[in-house]
Amino acid sequence: MSEERLENRLRRLPTLQVPPSPWLEDRIMSAIGTEAAKLQADDPRRGMRLSLAAFAAVVIAALLVGLLIGSRLGAQQAAPATGPSRDANVVRYRATVDADMRAINNQYVNGRCDTRANCLASLLRTRAAAEQLRAEIAAIVAPKPVSSIAARVAAADTQFIAQLDEATAVVGQLNSDFVTAGATPDITGLELAVAELDCWPAAAVVGDHGTSCS
Repeated sequence: MSEERLENRLRRLPTLQVPPSPWLEDRIMSAIGTEAAKLQADDPRRGMRLSLAAFAAVVIAALLVGLLIGSRLGAQQAAPATGPSRDANVVRYRATVDADMRAINNQYVNGRCDTRANCLASLLRTRAAAEQLRAEIAAIVAPKPVSSIAARVAAADTQFIAQLDEATAVVGQLNSDFVTAGATPDITGLELAVAELDCWPAAAVVGDHGTSCS
């Protein structure tokens, strides 16, 4: 290879797509030894000069390749998930679950328990919204990357519905403490499961001011 062609290749190194090459160092050292031996056999003095020049060029190339590989691998390893997935299937699935979750929250937060009748009606409306989420999760196949999270959402929703049913049974009993019973269902587990779906592949983190994606 001529000096000019070698120089051009060295200049192009930073733009090349270089795969991980743990064997590169051994191959370079082997090539240097082989070429130096050939040149030395033909002309000891000329061989020494050329082998030194070849050695310098190859070492420079090796350093550039090593730096390039290291920087790219470092970038790949250091790039964490910074937000929710934008995969179209995940986005559509998440939108369906979020819509149902907003309906559940609306009934749960705005429900009234000032009278037994209002408390019972609020619990039933919240249950209907939670049942809608359960039906949608059962009817729609979750995208494979979030299938395990979807299963956790379904489990949390089922547990929440069970709490609503227990509370409804108590509120429906005459002379029961309907106010306390109406406040028993806890939506926290369901909210966290949905937050995991919303944040994936980032993690859902519960803080003092709500849940965020890390």
